[in-house]
Amino acid sequence: DQKENYASNGFALAFAMNVPMAHVSAPPGYDDKTLDAITRPEVAASVPDQKPDIIVVMSESFWDPTGLPGVSIKPDPIPTVRALRSGSMFSPEFGGMTANIEFEALTGFSNAF
Repeated sequence: DQKENYASNGFALAFAMNVPMAHVSAPPGYDDKTLDAITRPEVAASVPDQKPDIIVVMSESFWDPTGLPGVSIKPDPIPTVRALRSGSMFSPEFGGMTANIEFEALTGFSNAF
C-alpha cells in the first residue's frame, strides 16, 4: 500500500524503497542485431468470422504448488484448472503494484512509458 508506505516512512525512504522496482533488465539475447533479424511477414492479417471467447483469470493469491522445486504433491491439487488452462503468465509486479498489471491486461495499454 503506497499511501501507507509514504505515510509511515516519509517521502525520502518510501521513494528509495520503490527505486529498485524501476530497474528492468533486458532479457538474454535482446540486442540491436537480434531485433534487426526479426522480419514482419508480408501476408495481410486475417480475422476469423467467429471470434473466440477469451477468459482471463487474474488472482493474486492463486499459484501452482507443483512448481515448487523438489516438492512432489499427489494427487494433483488443481487438476481441473490444469486441464482447462491454455497458458499462464508471471507477473512483473508484486505488492501494491499489481493493479498496474490488471490495467494493462484490461485495456491493452502499457505502463512502461
